[in-house]
Amino acid sequence: MITGMNRMDSKLLALLLVVVTLMGCGRSQMEESGFEDQARTKPVVAAVNYPLGYFAEFLAEGEIEVLMPFSRDGDPAFWEPTDKALIPVMEADLILLNGAGYAKWVGTAFLPQRKLVDTSGSFESKYLQAEAKKHQHGPQGEHDHGGNAFTTWLDPDLAAAQAEAVAIGLKSLKGVDAVVIDQRLKLLQENLESLDMAMDKVAKRLAGKRIFASHPVYQYLARKYQLGIHSFHWEPDVEITEEQWKELDEELTKKRATLVLWEGDPIGANRLGLDQRGVPMVVFDPCGNVPDEGDYLFVMQENIQQLSAMLDRLSE
Repeated sequence: MITGMNRMDSKLLALLLVVVTLMGCGRSQMEESGFEDQARTKPVVAAVNYPLGYFAEFLAEGEIEVLMPFSRDGDPAFWEPTDKALIPVMEADLILLNGAGYAKWVGTAFLPQRKLVDTSGSFESKYLQAEAKKHQHGPQGEHDHGGNAFTTWLDPDLAAAQAEAVAIGLKSLKGVDAVVIDQRLKLLQENLESLDMAMDKVAKRLAGKRIFASHPVYQYLARKYQLGIHSFHWEPDVEITEEQWKELDEELTKKRATLVLWEGDPIGANRLGLDQRGVPMVVFDPCGNVPDEGDYLFVMQENIQQLSAMLDRLSE
């Protein structure tokens, strides 16, 4: 686990000065974010992505305050916090990390090691490698998905292991009922098992078929359910370029794809281009960020239902 403890003293001093400055303000950044002193009657748990935040909220059942500091626009994995934005995270009672190289800012931030929980630490040997290819999407600038694949929670088994790590971390906090945590963990794991069973039924219908993906984020889903997924680097809200269409056309000459998975609803031009090529599309939201509707379990259920419905239409 990388905690950034070896950063230069000058950087630490700068962060401390920011803390002192904010403490002296009439209404601090902490107050504006809703985590002022009067709100800290409950332990505060910070999470680097929505699935971990959801697991914490589900397990603690109102006994904690969950802080998800990342921007609601874009992928939390590539969020780059300012020093000021890190202060509430540093002051949280527990900090939930996804591991697998997720949220690279964690490696350069001065985070108290005793507060960190690497939720994927128990299955590091099961990490998958991601394709390294630079591209840009959203307001976060150019980056690549090289290194470890990090959307671990798309495998319900790994998600259950992460939830267990969250539960262990929560039970270390004062004022949290360990019995409630254990009861809620059992319920959450049962829900994840139900997702697994539902997805397994759909996956059997996709056996031996070729699937395209708009982005390389489905690696753990593909391994878990033995799906043949070929990934591109498309964005739902960015028009696919002529060069990218050519890449797709070349892949189609090799073997037709049954469908393409999208992280979000694609714009009309992208839909039209795929329709013209006879490639159906399904939104399968990885749910790394806070959803517009429902919660983690709801989104995953919707993903599976939409995938099943598409297969029904294709078999008619």
